[in-house]
Amino acid sequence: MCQGVRPLGTLAYNRAQTRCEEGLEMHHPLEDVQDFSDSCIRCGLCARTDCGNFSNGEPNLGELCESILNGEETWDYAPFTCALCNRCTINCPVDLVASRATKPLRALLLKQKPELRPLYRKFRTDLKYNVFSALRARDAGDITNVTYIQGEANLGEDANHTAFFPGCALYAYAPELTAKVSQWLRDEDIAAYTLTICCGATFYDVGFYDEYDAYRERVQAFLREKEIKRLVVTCPHCAHLLPQLIEGMEIEIVRLPDLLVERGMISQSTETITFHDACYDRSAGFFGSAARSLFENATFKSMPHEKRDCLCCGGGGMVSVCAPDYCAYRRNLRLAEIDGVDADRVLSTCFSCVNSLQRGVGSTPVQHYLEQIFDCPVDWGEVYASVDALFADPAYAELSENEELTLVD
Repeated sequence: MCQGVRPLGTLAYNRAQTRCEEGLEMHHPLEDVQDFSDSCIRCGLCARTDCGNFSNGEPNLGELCESILNGEETWDYAPFTCALCNRCTINCPVDLVASRATKPLRALLLKQKPELRPLYRKFRTDLKYNVFSALRARDAGDITNVTYIQGEANLGEDANHTAFFPGCALYAYAPELTAKVSQWLRDEDIAAYTLTICCGATFYDVGFYDEYDAYRERVQAFLREKEIKRLVVTCPHCAHLLPQLIEGMEIEIVRLPDLLVERGMISQSTETITFHDACYDRSAGFFGSAARSLFENATFKSMPHEKRDCLCCGGGGMVSVCAPDYCAYRRNLRLAEIDGVDADRVLSTCFSCVNSLQRGVGSTPVQHYLEQIFDCPVDWGEVYASVDALFADPAYAELSENEELTLVD
């Protein structure tokens, strides 16, 4: 099967495979939505979820696709209020995956409703001046000085072709932690570089498919120029989307927590901890399993919903842009469950999840597991003060009108 393509069911698989064999672009939102609608058996299992996106068990995802394909507006908000967590389809009898409906539905609706596009401008990481790049550049002293790569090739042969890929949230919100991880990777002769670019999820997941395809071309050209052959990834979402971003390139993707386990970076914490699993690690569990093994001296407490059945942090799917009430509802569900297990701390492998949970009101301290491993706690008060200062900066307001592309200098 083509890299990056997930099965939708027999009918959808056959259509997608045919397009792949013909060498066509895999972004055909109209066909993808039709495939999903045709493959769905309308059992209604996906509609019986507690995510708040459905009311009285309707619509199920097949009905949602059919409704929007027919031009009806009854539920056209639902793709944008979906967290893209895929929890509602973990037990789908025909192995459908929710985001394989809601992402292309978003792409269709963005074309039908162009007034929605500006809402997502600050998260358009295909544009040079976005909230993540501007925040990092401003904190470094010059908001216009956006950089894409750091480091130099002065290590071993393999390391000189390896780059750390921290992801947007980590490099923008936690530059000190990012620097510590980067230095460790250099000290261990693993990675000479750190990339401060995005996997594209912040706009691809919203439905900016054409922009993503153009961004992918620029990223691939950049990686070829820098002769990158291996990426060390810390974000489960990045790990999910990077195979699509680098499709056709011979670049290996390595998970950071696996390297930490290999090198014996074991935490000495004896606290009682619970883990919040990332939605994009829900099925495989690679990140969560490796991260847990780093805390062999701690006592673990399980939540009612974890691993494959983990609740969303509330920040999934860029829902906060258009429906913050949905985010707050989901966040509060998760925080109530976290506080209910009476742990000393909750850890996550996803920095965006930590950011979302920090914004709620819970009694249990929330951290990314790397904060513990590298003894580098993030001061979220300072983070949010920096974000507020950025949004109040006239220079940022001006740059936000700039349509200059990322990786075009």
